[in-house]
Amino acid sequence: MKPLILQFGKQAIDLQDYLASCAEAAKSLKDVSVDILPQAPTPLQTWILYGACFLAQKTPILTTRNREQLQMENVYEWNFSPELRQDKGGSLTCEDLFATKGPALKFLTSGSTGKPKTINKTWHQLILEANQLAKLFKIDGGCNIVSLVPPLHIFGFLYSYLLPLLSKSHVYFTTPRDQLYKIDSCDTPHDIQLLITVPTLWPVAREIILQKNVCNLISSGAAFGDRNEISLKELGKPTRYWEVLGSTETGGIGYREMPGEQIFKQFEGVEIRSDVQKWQLMSPFATTNGLDSIPLSDSLEIMDDHHFRHLGRSDQIFKYGSKPYSMNAIQTWFEKRLGIPTICEFIVNTEAISGGELTVYLESESDDLDYATLKSEFQLLAIGPFPKKFHFLKKFPKDENGKTTLALLSSI
Repeated sequence: MKPLILQFGKQAIDLQDYLASCAEAAKSLKDVSVDILPQAPTPLQTWILYGACFLAQKTPILTTRNREQLQMENVYEWNFSPELRQDKGGSLTCEDLFATKGPALKFLTSGSTGKPKTINKTWHQLILEANQLAKLFKIDGGCNIVSLVPPLHIFGFLYSYLLPLLSKSHVYFTTPRDQLYKIDSCDTPHDIQLLITVPTLWPVAREIILQKNVCNLISSGAAFGDRNEISLKELGKPTRYWEVLGSTETGGIGYREMPGEQIFKQFEGVEIRSDVQKWQLMSPFATTNGLDSIPLSDSLEIMDDHHFRHLGRSDQIFKYGSKPYSMNAIQTWFEKRLGIPTICEFIVNTEAISGGELTVYLESESDDLDYATLKSEFQLLAIGPFPKKFHFLKKFPKDENGKTTLALLSSI
């Protein structure tokens, strides 16, 4: 029996059959000369579409957005459900997938700085980072990786696609069955080397840890949260818990073991230096566009040459449904649209799949808003979730320093 490489529910595929399926699907791209947006109903089929793009020397765009939200020209939306092919003595290897000239991938970010942007990644960057992750978490042939994260963004692509492919590990995709987070024990193996998740899916990950033998849990996408860290201690399991810090543009910056302080160890080759305005990152994983370094939108405290304390995002980023959004961008939009002072607050709820809800405070004597029109205009921009609550105040309260704080607003 050939070694399993990927499983989703009852569907499974081994490495050689995967490569054969990619080669067959690649024939559909023969006359396509623009960037490609692969769309497939399952992770397994998404894997095949990615591989087909790589073999055909095409550049796929990875994103959680659909074609209408992209507003990009010269993009071929590939809605395709490829068939699984059996290898008939083919000689393809993983290296054939990684021979793409130019950018290997284009990641369209979800707009954490207010506007989505396209980040190009090369195979050199991606493979270097994946190999370092394999070394760090001791991943080699035959390891079981369970992923709750689709390979549609940099975190999912690295851990749910490239890492298992390079290490020839077995990767199992699973999704919550319902709001009770019941996991079918047949979907995943009992012994799991890596469990990949994001903070909003911690309840799902927790159930897997209780039912299985999990060596390592890896979380990214947002701060894990104090409440979640407390629940780690209550499990009483030998699982080691890790939080990875980074972004599409920066690549992995550092990692830390939880529970514990927000002190991260930098990945090999990563340097952080200070300039007049912001911290500067020098990294073999980062997309620098020819520059020596890129600025970080994070508040840091450097402990030594290899460790730093993460104090949060300096541009007020929050996560909703595992996607990052800019509080500043949302607040600015409401202020311009309504013409009145506005303050936004994201109230975290780690038990909700969304991760919490957005609240808006408006300095106004009138609460007469056309919510339907406002929501329609807001959602067209795709800059974040529409607020759940609106609070109207005749005058914002101010502290002794003349500032309006969320603490003051919440106390009213």
